[in-house]
Amino acid sequence: MSKVRLYKSVEFSAAHRMYNREMSEEKNRELYGSCMMDHGHNYRLVICLEGEPDPATGMFINMKEVKKVLQERIVHTLDHRHLNDVPGLQEHVPTLEVLVIWIWDRLKTCLPAGCLKEVTLYETERTYASYSGPEL
Repeated sequence: MSKVRLYKSVEFSAAHRMYNREMSEEKNRELYGSCMMDHGHNYRLVICLEGEPDPATGMFINMKEVKKVLQERIVHTLDHRHLNDVPGLQEHVPTLEVLVIWIWDRLKTCLPAGCLKEVTLYETERTYASYSGPEL
């Protein structure tokens, strides 16, 4: 049988502030503009999973389990939170790029090995980032 790619999406709302404590106020303002102030987004997370369906079940992963992992590891941790205060994000400027890598790292150990292929995070309808894991 051939490998199949499945996609699952969830949504959450969170606030953040783009500000680097190592830089001056002026440099932060120049770099981040109005995003230097507290503001929020309605994020949409899409994950891509890949595997070979089991002939007996027709599935390579139970989507109920995927939904549970996404709720526990991502939605419950980030929804209606300030990203600058979330453990693991506190020491970084919570950019879209940083957040998509952080999400990958939170999911990769909770899903079957090699199954997670890509994480895509939409900050707005037209602004999003994708991450496919570290290069080996």
